[in-house]
Amino acid sequence: MKFLSSWSIRKKLLFLIFVAVLPALGIILFSGIERRENEIASTKRDILYLVKSLAAQQEQLAASTRQMLKMLAQMPEVQKIDANACNRLFRDIQEQNPAYAVINAVTPDGNMFAVSEPFTPGSVNLADRKHIRDAIRTRDFSVGEYIVGRVVKVPTILYTYPVLDKNGKLIAIVSAGIKLDKYKEFMAQLNLPEGSVTSIADHKNITLYRLPESEDIPPGTPMPVTLLQGIPIDSREGISEGIGRDNVNRIFAYKKLWLRDNEPPYLSIYVGVDKNVALHQANMELVYNLGILGIACLFAMLLAWIAGNSLIVGPLHKLAIATKRFGEGEMHVRTDLPHQEDELGRLAKSFDTMAVMLEMKDLERRKAEEKLRESEEKYRNIFNAAILGIYQTTPEGRILSANPALIKMFGYDTLEELFNNVTSTQTYVNSEDREIFKRILSKEGKVEKYEAPFRKKGGELIWVSINGHVVKDGQGNISSFEGTIEDITERKNAEEEKHRMEERSRKVVEDIFRFIPEGLLVFSRKMELLRQNQAFRELVSGYAGRLGFAEDELENLIIDKVKAGLRDNNIKEIKIARKHETGKQT
Repeated sequence: MKFLSSWSIRKKLLFLIFVAVLPALGIILFSGIERRENEIASTKRDILYLVKSLAAQQEQLAASTRQMLKMLAQMPEVQKIDANACNRLFRDIQEQNPAYAVINAVTPDGNMFAVSEPFTPGSVNLADRKHIRDAIRTRDFSVGEYIVGRVVKVPTILYTYPVLDKNGKLIAIVSAGIKLDKYKEFMAQLNLPEGSVTSIADHKNITLYRLPESEDIPPGTPMPVTLLQGIPIDSREGISEGIGRDNVNRIFAYKKLWLRDNEPPYLSIYVGVDKNVALHQANMELVYNLGILGIACLFAMLLAWIAGNSLIVGPLHKLAIATKRFGEGEMHVRTDLPHQEDELGRLAKSFDTMAVMLEMKDLERRKAEEKLRESEEKYRNIFNAAILGIYQTTPEGRILSANPALIKMFGYDTLEELFNNVTSTQTYVNSEDREIFKRILSKEGKVEKYEAPFRKKGGELIWVSINGHVVKDGQGNISSFEGTIEDITERKNAEEEKHRMEERSRKVVEDIFRFIPEGLLVFSRKMELLRQNQAFRELVSGYAGRLGFAEDELENLIIDKVKAGLRDNNIKEIKIARKHETGKQT
């Protein structure tokens, strides 16, 4: 956990306590979620039961109205189309059944001829009403839709039944309009939670009645699209969730009522419970449990804060201060903490022991540094006072350092002047010498007494003898060349002068050997014959025949006698007898 590295000890302790309560938090959250799910499931079961109860009451109302209308369709007053008699009959039934807003009868062409309320005969035609059209089409019990009555002028939903004569011919239609207030009685029995909504809608999902009543949502208002989108068209009952007109998220139970399977449902009943209300108890328990856990966690954190300050943070703070001061160079600093057997005691003991050892090493280091300074000072003095030039260059030839002797050797006054005007490659008269020197140095690691002509400031030539070695970095790559340079111009000049003198001497000797008329022999210290001139060979050639010797025989005899005389330091004269004639001298 890298993010913990920057936290203080207090924060880490609090974090550990938080981590310790995570399992309890997980259990509480899991239990809370499970309780919420159970509450949701229970709410769904309850509201589905309620919506089924409402549907059963509505179906009972529809059945009783069907029975009443069927009975009316068979009564003589209706069969005879007796308007006055029907008016009286309808008023009597309505008085006995206050749930009905109106009871009426119309001819097949839609003209109303009888009604339970006062009206002008021939003034009302209902041929356009759904309940009239459906009764004529199906010749059966039918249900209309939300309308405002043309006689009673109140919102109603009408149930109809066809009136047939003995031959089965349609002669009239009787209708009964249910007061929408009737649904209030049904819904008032439900005892729903606060924020709940109950609605009954017709086949077009137009609201017939809604509880609680609202001026903003009167009867005749379409059901919200956000609710209907979650309900399958062919579903008869079920559970859905959606946003109501008041933007409240509710759990809805619904049930659709059919008269005939091949037709749309004539009524839909909806019961919606505010999801937050349904979950209120579960949420309160979750909040309560989380609150208890939070208080316990805070209490634990407070204890950890107090105990941590005295038992951990305080000693660690002292240890941190001691470490900081020690790091700033106060080698005498100690923690002043007891060396107990716990972790902090052992840590303090380790620190104090380390501090003592490092203080001793620091003293040794200071002594070593002092010696190093003295050594560096000596080296600096040697570097500056050395009669040999001392250099350091890059492998490419850029000068890194040079001592005063080298600066003077190249004819410059200051090191800066040398740096700014010269590279080691420019000092070589012959570039091949630089390449040879570099190649040997790179291959062998060092070069000794490599002689080459250099060019001084102003172009003057000097001869130098170079010693060098390579310096490598940590990766083993050559980082620089360093070594010494000696001016050997005088020696080179002396060698050249000696060579010229030797050459002149050689020429004199050659001339002597070539032109002197006497025979000459030259021996080494070891009596080895080095040279003989032409005069000697001619002498031997002239006397060999006269003395009876071969030339090489006489030459060897003379050489041997000369060697003997040289060894005896007696070389005044050489006597040679004629071959085979003893006593004769020459």
